[in-house]
Amino acid sequence: AIVCDSSTKEKELFKKNQKKIKKHRTLIILGGPLETILTGCVGLYALYYRKRFTSNLNFKIADWFFVFLALFWLREVFNLVVAIGRELITPNGNYFGYNGDEVRLSYLFGLPAGTIPITLGVIGFLISLFVVFKVVPIKYRLTFILSGFFGGISGFYLWMKVVGPILLP
Repeated sequence: AIVCDSSTKEKELFKKNQKKIKKHRTLIILGGPLETILTGCVGLYALYYRKRFTSNLNFKIADWFFVFLALFWLREVFNLVVAIGRELITPNGNYFGYNGDEVRLSYLFGLPAGTIPITLGVIGFLISLFVVFKVVPIKYRLTFILSGFFGGISGFYLWMKVVGPILLP
């Protein structure tokens, strides 16, 4: 064991640096969900703005782009569903995972593990329902839902098993 005979100044500096590290870690962890949520809100606002100040959404490229941005909220739904699904398939006593940003934020803010994941998951689910069933025209809806479902699964697989491990070993 190493014995440390530190002065009071060094101890205070250590404590100060620990607080700084915790603050920076919190900001870094907050960055992922916050960026995703802000992107989703930008898309949602753009759809609202186009609907409100133009006679109608004509569903050209810009409208589809804003739908895509608004559906960034699906990250929150996906993370929650996957974490709960993993717990149901391979139980470890934690329904919200240990490594997700939302769970880490709950812990850092002194909240129960599921507080932020469930809150953001429910908000994301409601926004996604609104976008799919109130914004996307009926004539495109079934194709949109099926494409999103199968595209999401294949995209997840390709990133996690094929491309991701090569780019980020």
